[in-house]
Amino acid sequence: MPVIFYQAGTTTFTVPAGFNLGEPWSLEAIGAGGVGYLSHNPGGGAGGMYARITQNDATLVAGQTVYCSIGAGSTTVGHTGADTWANISANSVPATPSAGALAKGGGAGASGSGGAAPAAGLGIGSTINVGGRGGSTSGGGAPGA
Repeated sequence: MPVIFYQAGTTTFTVPAGFNLGEPWSLEAIGAGGVGYLSHNPGGGAGGMYARITQNDATLVAGQTVYCSIGAGSTTVGHTGADTWANISANSVPATPSAGALAKGGGAGASGSGGAAPAAGLGIGSTINVGGRGGSTSGGGAPGA
């Protein structure tokens, strides 16, 4: 199965002819990281979430369109990372793993504090890993889960 990467933005992907319904596949999304705060009292941005669905969650067939929105990072202080999602049935954020995957962006750093990692309950997918919390001047960040 080919591995396909997209840059930030909205796009579609057509499942190729010859796609074998019986073979394992996965659809994976990673939210953009949050922006750090740069000053005399810095705080790091949090990492974005990871979300995945597989052949156990949904059905893909050759010729089917998959809609994608790839979240971009920002360079503006105070901005969270953008969400990334893929939907196998509509051009919108999926509501369930049977429709697709949603990975939330990481929180922005602030003066003296790291950005918050996105809460696992906000993502969509059968596998969800939250990004790590951003570090701060009073202590390091926390690993993702």
